[in-house]
Amino acid sequence: MLRLLNELKNYTILTKDGESGKVIEFLFDDTNWIIRYAVINIRKWLSGGDMLVSSQSFEQPDATSKMFQISLVKEEIKNSPSLPKDRVISREYEKELIDYYNLPEYWSASRDEQNENNDNIEELKNKIKTTEEFKLRGVEKFEDFIVHATDSEIGNISNFLVDDETWMIKFIVVEAGKFLKAKKILLSPEWIAKIDWEYKAFTVNINAEKINNSPEFDPNKLFQKECEEVLYDYYGNPHYGIKNK
Repeated sequence: MLRLLNELKNYTILTKDGESGKVIEFLFDDTNWIIRYAVINIRKWLSGGDMLVSSQSFEQPDATSKMFQISLVKEEIKNSPSLPKDRVISREYEKELIDYYNLPEYWSASRDEQNENNDNIEELKNKIKTTEEFKLRGVEKFEDFIVHATDSEIGNISNFLVDDETWMIKFIVVEAGKFLKAKKILLSPEWIAKIDWEYKAFTVNINAEKINNSPEFDPNKLFQKECEEVLYDYYGNPHYGIKNK
């Protein structure tokens, strides 16, 4: 199921033994666009507060109760490597965290290669890019990035649609246009041609007219597979989850 990522922030985290905390941030890798960690606040039962948990421990969130089950117990989290004070997640820290939780080693796989194995959810969760260009990015810092088409500015990022089984960011929600003509549209990370992290902007390989006339996204409606088909057909792009006709 696809979910709006911002709605999952502040969900209550529930451990296997019933302790709770709050999700305050998600970290994704900027190569494969997959959520790798959640930063959770557990000040209720641990002084110092925030800890990092891998998306491999995530269960499916419950929208009704706004609860987020994880397959860990309180003591596991309490004794895990502390989140660095500067919040910089180094490769050394990640390795320490992986060793502690006995998680699979990071491995090199492209987004397309991971998509080919979409039926095997557990295997897909274990696949993490580890080349030197791989970096973790906070979702919150990526919001308000300026989006450019090939010929002009389009709008700003406002949210993300994420698959709650694979934790792959499937679409970026963009506030396109201004005032009365403003609308929400979806763009896939696969269509990004260039990202400028310093100036907080990215460019897609699509012209402005095509984007502005694209199907509008309504966050209040369930986004189903048929909606993906319409969107990919509109842009003329094959989709890994949709068989070519």
